[in-house]
Amino acid sequence: TLEQLVRSSPKQKDARQRTWAVAEKVVKTPELIASFQQQRELPLKHLAPLVNVSRKTLERQRTYIVAMVIILNGDYRFLRSHVSGTSGGVDDEQAGVSSTRRST
Repeated sequence: TLEQLVRSSPKQKDARQRTWAVAEKVVKTPELIASFQQQRELPLKHLAPLVNVSRKTLERQRTYIVAMVIILNGDYRFLRSHVSGTSGGVDDEQAGVSSTRRST
C-alpha cells in the first residue's frame, strides 16, 4: 500500500539516492529485470554483489526499491521526476498554460 511505501522510504537523502541507484541497476540489467518481472520479487542474491549495498540493507529497503523499479520500468514520468528529484514533467506550454499573464 502507499502507507507501507511511506513507512519504508529512507529518511536520509543519501539512502534515498542509494536505493534509486539500486533500482536503476535492476532496470538496466536485463537478467535482473527479467527475473523481477517473472518472479515478482527482487533477486537479492544476484543483486547484492552488483551494488555496493549490503544484503541486509537491501532486505530492509525492499519495499521502497520495488516501488522505484516499478516507477522506472513503467510509464510514470511524473512519479519518476518526483522521486528522483529532477524535473521532467511537462512544461507550461505542453500543459496548455499560457506563459504570459494578464494584468488586471
